[in-house]
Amino acid sequence: MRSTLAAALLMLQLFAASAQPANPAPIQSALLGTALPDKSSLSKSFLYREAGKLMLKLNAESEGVVLGPKFEIFQLAMTAPPQAEILSGLAQAGWAIRMNPADPTSGVADKAGAPSVLLTFVNGKTDRWLYLAEIAQRTSPAAAAQGSTTPAVAAAPVNTAPTEPAAARGNSAQATGAAGGDFAFHTTQFDDGWVSTIGANSVRVSKGDLRVLLHYKRAEDDRYMSVLEEETRLFWNLLVAPRYRDVANLFVERNNPGGYQAINYAAATALDSETGRRVYVVLFNHRGRNTRWMEFVAPDKATFDREFGPYLQSSTAWDRWVAVSGRNRFGVAARDFTGTWSDNFAAGTSMVYAATGRSAGMLYAGGNTTVSFNGSNYTMDVASASGYVGNVQTRNVSYQGPFTVVDNWNIALGNNFQGRTRRFHASFEGVTGGRVLNLVLDEPGGGFALHLVRVK
Repeated sequence: MRSTLAAALLMLQLFAASAQPANPAPIQSALLGTALPDKSSLSKSFLYREAGKLMLKLNAESEGVVLGPKFEIFQLAMTAPPQAEILSGLAQAGWAIRMNPADPTSGVADKAGAPSVLLTFVNGKTDRWLYLAEIAQRTSPAAAAQGSTTPAVAAAPVNTAPTEPAAARGNSAQATGAAGGDFAFHTTQFDDGWVSTIGANSVRVSKGDLRVLLHYKRAEDDRYMSVLEEETRLFWNLLVAPRYRDVANLFVERNNPGGYQAINYAAATALDSETGRRVYVVLFNHRGRNTRWMEFVAPDKATFDREFGPYLQSSTAWDRWVAVSGRNRFGVAARDFTGTWSDNFAAGTSMVYAATGRSAGMLYAGGNTTVSFNGSNYTMDVASASGYVGNVQTRNVSYQGPFTVVDNWNIALGNNFQGRTRRFHASFEGVTGGRVLNLVLDEPGGGFALHLVRVK
C-alpha cells in the first residue's frame, strides 16, 4: 500500500539531548491569545512538531474542518491544571469550546473576531501536551457552545495523495476491454495527444515516436541503498537493459541535484529491440515527488529535450518529467466496483531521551477503511485509532446508502458523512497484480483521499 500519511509505516526516532526545559515564565498562545499554565513551553523540535501535526490532521477530519498553516505545539508541566480547568479558563477568556463526545481530548474553540482553533490534549505517563491549529474552513457544522450534546461523527482517516498533474484531469477514457474483462477501460486518451495503456509490469504512455514506461513498484524498491549511483545502476539493469542492445555513452548521475530528496538519473543511446531503431533512453526517479521509476524513450536527445526539457545537474525543477507519472490513470464504470475494497494506514513517532536512553513514549495513529459495493448501494466501515501507546483512543463509524457513477471520472456516495451525498473523483491506477481505486473527495479544501485495493 502507498504511504500518504495513505497506507505505510512511518517510524521516527527522536534523540533529544534531554527533555525540553520548562519555562518558569507564563507563555502566551498566539492562536488563543491567552496565557497557558505555568511552566508550559512552546516546542521548537522538528520531530515533536511533526508528531503534533500528524495528530491534528487526523482530528481535523473527525471534526469536519480544514486546517490553516498556523499551529502550535505546547508541552505542559505535569503539575499543570487538568484539562477541565484549562478549558474553563479559556471559556472565561471568551472562547466557546465544543469537545468531541467520541473523543473528549479533541475539540473546536470559537471566539468572535478570531479564527477558530482546533485543540487536542495528549496525556502521557511522563509528559503532557496541548496541540493547537488554526481552522481555515469548516466542511461540516459544529456546535459553538462548550458542553454541547450534539454528537460528533468520526470521518474516514486521511491519506495524503500527491496532487494530480493538470494533464491528468478532465480527459476521456477509451473503452477497449481489459484483459479478462475485469475492468471496463485499460486505455486513457489525454487531450494533449498522449495515450496511456495499462500493462502487467508498467503503464505505457505514448505520443508519436515518444514513449514513457511507468514501472510498477518492485521488491527491490524496499531495499535501502546509500549510494545513489549503485541504486540507479541496479534498476537500469532490472528495468531497462533487457529491452535494448548495443548500449553506448551510458551516464549515471553520482550526485543528487535534487538536494535532500533523492534524484535517480541515467541516460544512454541504445538499439531498441522493439523497433530495431537507435533511441535515446532516460531512466528517472524522484522519490520526493512519488514518481517511482520512469523510462523515457525518444528518437534522440534533441527530441527528448524539446518535449521534457534538458537534464541539468544544477537544477531541481523536474515538473515536466514528474507530470508524466500522473498519466497512470484510468476511467471507471459501474461494473468495476462490485466487491469489497480496503485501505489501511499506520504512522508512529517513537521518542527517547538520548541522555538517559529511557523511552519518552510513542505516538501512534492508524486505521482501516473498507468499502463494499453491491449494485447501486455501498457500505463504508471506518475504524481509526490515535494517541500515545498505552492510551490509544479508537473510533468506529459506518455509512450505508446509494452509490452512483456520475461519469467515467466521478462517483457519488449518498448518506455519507453527516448524512450528506459526497462526490469523489474516481480513477484506477495500475500496480503489480491489479489496480488501486483512488477516490479523492470533491469538496472545497480537498485533501481527503482513499487508495483502495479489492480484497474480495
